[in-house]
Parts: sequence; C-alpha cells; structure tokens
Amino acid sequence: MDQAPGLQRFRDEVESKLPALVEELLECAPHRRGIDRAPAAAGIYLYSEGDRHLYVGRTRDLSRRWGDHTQPKKGINSAALAFNIAKRDAAAAGINVETGRDLLAGDPAFAALFVAAKARVRQMDYRYVRVDSPVLSTVGEVYAAVVLGTEGDFNAFETH
Repeated sequence: MDQAPGLQRFRDEVESKLPALVEELLECAPHRRGIDRAPAAAGIYLYSEGDRHLYVGRTRDLSRRWGDHTQPKKGINSAALAFNIAKRDAAAAGINVETGRDLLAGDPAFAALFVAAKARVRQMDYRYVRVDSPVLSTVGEVYAAVVLGTEGDFNAFETH
C-alpha cells in the first residue's frame, strides 16, 4: 500500500500550517472572562497565567467552551482544566484521586478544590485562533500542547 499520497496530503493540509497556528495563538491578545467575548466559531484555545501556558484545547464553539471551563455551575465533565487542577491539588492533599470522576465529584473535599480551581481558571488569560478544519484542529491541539509544554501537566490526552 502506497502511503506517499496520504502523507503528502497531510503535509499540505496540516503539517505546514502548524507552526503558524501556534504563532497566531500566541499573538492573540489575552481575553478575560466577564470583560471580553469569544466568537461562536471553531478553533483552538490556550489558557495561561502570565507567561506560563497551562492548557490547550479545541472546540467547535470557542464562546461556549470558554463558558464550560469557567461558569461556576458547570461540572467536572465540562471543565477539564479545572478538574485537572483540582485533581493535582487533591493528590497533594492526600485525597485518593484514582477513585474515578464520579466518586471524586461526590467528595466534599474534592468539590471544594474544584470550585477553587474554577475560580482560578476564570482569572486566567484566554487566547484563541479560529480553525475551521477538524483535522487541523485535532492535530493542532496536540502540536500546540507539546510546543507550549502543557502536555505534561494539565493536557494529559487521556481518555476516561
């Protein structure tokens, strides 16, 4: 089976665009919840605290996804960054985080850490770049996370 045409198509459609995508993401002016609005468009987004990049995600709707991460009433399945922050903080506090999401969500100590993590995420800078291609968005999320160094901490890319 000749993979050369597929590989060339990948290079043409994705690989050559990845560095520019990350550059555009970093050049986006930081947005803040309650002050700015994000478009209801597909794209890749980045959460940062100062110069420290923490989380890269992708979505079909940048505005909705920003709300999922930051609105106080959204749960652990909607707010991956806050969940991962709370999970790290819970482990540091001696809470067994290997019990699974549902048990963690029912643990009052974890719930308090999750609320605090969501408040922290609301204060973070939010940057985004519009990306219409689902393939470029998928590959671009992982590429940006690796390039920006978020893949080891809060971008775990694990399935649940």
